[in-house]
Amino acid sequence: MADSNFMNKKELIEATLSRVQLPSVSKKETEILLNTLIDVIKENVANGSEVTLKDFGTFTLVHHRERRGFNPVTGEEMMISSRTFPKFRPGKGWVEMVGNEKSLS
Repeated sequence: MADSNFMNKKELIEATLSRVQLPSVSKKETEILLNTLIDVIKENVANGSEVTLKDFGTFTLVHHRERRGFNPVTGEEMMISSRTFPKFRPGKGWVEMVGNEKSLS
């Protein structure tokens, strides 16, 4: 990994493949599996389902109602339209792991 504070999809695939240690699993198959997993999560959340991976986190949709706001440049009052967007909440196990200084070293 080039930068210890950043991992792209290619590096994630390589790291996953190195942990699996199955000679019959190729990099391409690992990439297909990862892409499929991401697609399944996105499709289910887009359809209103919540996807929970124990000790990792939960993917959901969040709905914000229309609200009053202000244009930061002009100060003019305006209405901010309602919107829906995906949200991720980390799971307890992951939060505990990150909060444990020993696991970070």
